[in-house]
Amino acid sequence: MTANDDLLKKLTNWARARKILPPHEFKCPKYEECNLSHGDRYPLDHGNTCLMSYVGPEYGLPVPGGKFRLVIVGQDHGCTDLHGDYADCREGREEYYYRNRKRFNQHYRGVIKTAAAILGETGQYCLKECWNDRKCAGAKPPGGRRCVLLSFAQPNLVKCVSAPDMTSLATPIMYGNCSRHLVHELDVLTPSLVVFHGSGAQGLFCDAVENEGGKRPTPVEGSPTSWGREILFRVLRDDFKYYVLFLYHPSRGWLAKQWSEVELALKWLRAKGAIPA
Repeated sequence: MTANDDLLKKLTNWARARKILPPHEFKCPKYEECNLSHGDRYPLDHGNTCLMSYVGPEYGLPVPGGKFRLVIVGQDHGCTDLHGDYADCREGREEYYYRNRKRFNQHYRGVIKTAAAILGETGQYCLKECWNDRKCAGAKPPGGRRCVLLSFAQPNLVKCVSAPDMTSLATPIMYGNCSRHLVHELDVLTPSLVVFHGSGAQGLFCDAVENEGGKRPTPVEGSPTSWGREILFRVLRDDFKYYVLFLYHPSRGWLAKQWSEVELALKWLRAKGAIPA
């Protein structure tokens, strides 16, 4: 049992209600449209290429300064032989990175760096040890710090994949349809901060929030920009709000090129008390 098992149950019930719980309960109403959008080379296979989100077992646990929930959104889960529900995803991620200590690829190394930097002092052990070593230390960090790998949630912009390897072949239709699921999944996750690794998600996500009956997210006035582009937004939901940070993807050095602007944005958020010190 972990501190957020009840949250996994809520998410599972949410996915079941939206008919996207893989594999046997998957009856997504947008499946045919998505499947047809990229041709028949790599079919989406009726939920057998669908994977629910990773929710770390320490996601939502208090950090110094109070409650903080970090969500980092990827593009897709990368391989057609991966599918399953929330429990499957958690078990697979922990087995691969935490217990077996497999090396982080470019993407996941960027995820760990981003999460550790956002968690502030709580994430410093992982920033120094795990990020440098390119793999999880696989043990509880000393001094009350947290394993960042276990402390965030990670949905993807699309839950079904259409390629047999880590190359994303998701189409605009897939991104558009699945982004609408993501809006409601975040309502269940109730994040404090959502980070997108993929700046192209900005328009997609803002459109999805508006299309799902919400107020369109707005840039945060006075916050830093990156290469002249606004990257920090605020989302207002019925009973809570959260910030959204749109960053470049970590692969091929894109996030590294942007990192000085990322640090400015995190400094701004920290000054507002929006992320841990």
